[in-house]
Amino acid sequence: IAGAPAGLERVYFVSGGSEAVEAALKIARQYFLERGEPERRRFIARRQSY
Repeated sequence: IAGAPAGLERVYFVSGGSEAVEAALKIARQYFLERGEPERRRFIARRQSY
């Protein structure tokens, strides 16, 4: 946290890559819901990209 840019004060630890991606998608979805943009719900993905 000490080396993070200003305004980034929290971390979210996960145990693996797929769990990290799932958490990031959920956080992004919640962000747009709270901004009043519920229509922004699509994500770009690639097959076999993990």
